[in-house]
Amino acid sequence: MNPVIVKTASQNLASAALSHSYTVDVESALLDSIYIHASQNITETVTIVLKSIVDTTNRVYELGSQSLSAADDYRYKNSGGPDYLRKGDIILITCTNNNTAGTVYSEIRLTEKEY
Repeated sequence: MNPVIVKTASQNLASAALSHSYTVDVESALLDSIYIHASQNITETVTIVLKSIVDTTNRVYELGSQSLSAADDYRYKNSGGPDYLRKGDIILITCTNNNTAGTVYSEIRLTEKEY
């Protein structure tokens, strides 16, 4: 069974917006899901991007974006095929803090791909 990698972060929105960045530190991994949970209902925008190192241009791909309205959960689940990540790729999760207080928790789940 391939190892599962879980990376978490949290941010009090009364202090600042969430900016959770993870640089892939294994040779190859499959992005399983990203989960955002708030301690209370929030009205904010969550965005998930991938900064790919496939070539020297460091392309940025938006994986998902959602405007939450009085909600406390958002899940990105890979549904369009495998999102294989390479060592050095960066996943960035952001959540604005324009309208609400409360704490936002983020979780990135990957499965290490073995050769």
